[in-house]
Amino acid sequence: MQEAVDHFKAWVRKSTGCMFAARLVRDGRVAYEPHEEVPDVDDLDTRLEVYGASARSVIILLPFVASEVALVDVLNTLTTGSPRWRVRDRGRTPAGCGLVGLEWTTADGDVSDAMGFAPLPSMPVTRRAPYFAIALWCGGRHNLERGAPPTPRPRSGQVSFLDADHAVEHDAYVKLWTETEKTVAGLMLAPPDSASLYRKVAFALSPRAEDALNVAPRD
Repeated sequence: MQEAVDHFKAWVRKSTGCMFAARLVRDGRVAYEPHEEVPDVDDLDTRLEVYGASARSVIILLPFVASEVALVDVLNTLTTGSPRWRVRDRGRTPAGCGLVGLEWTTADGDVSDAMGFAPLPSMPVTRRAPYFAIALWCGGRHNLERGAPPTPRPRSGQVSFLDADHAVEHDAYVKLWTETEKTVAGLMLAPPDSASLYRKVAFALSPRAEDALNVAPRD
């Protein structure tokens, strides 16, 4: 499994366009959870709490998943096995693919939006990875830049990767933000796409796959 982890690390550093993600990977501040089968949900929740307590991002790597059907099985196992996981309907892409959100509730009761990766043509190019994977921020609010432009203000009861501490001065942080926006926009030019469409989205899937998911009712 280490080969899959190393492959994914290299892909994240070079291919997502996110300078913050590349920096976290480079600095060893991302934990990897590679799995050869559908994870045991209780064990996974416990380990995610540990990563949250240590203020590390985590990538749940699923190299055994080779189709939308297999991904649906994983997501349905998570949502039926633990109330901390929820799948959300986030609408549609202009091409008609389903936008699927995935939430996890932290030890503090905050809701964290997962980021998905998959080798599917329906995924945005910045998330079109060599393996299926789920990335999460499981901790609290550690980013001192949160709420200071350009970073959006935090929302009560919610956390995300924007809350990770990147341990840089303000000017360097702003530069990383600007470079990320520019690089991501460049990557999403062909085919034309918009990063804003995927901010609370884990996966872009076919309507058939989305219909097979256990989608949580709207609050």
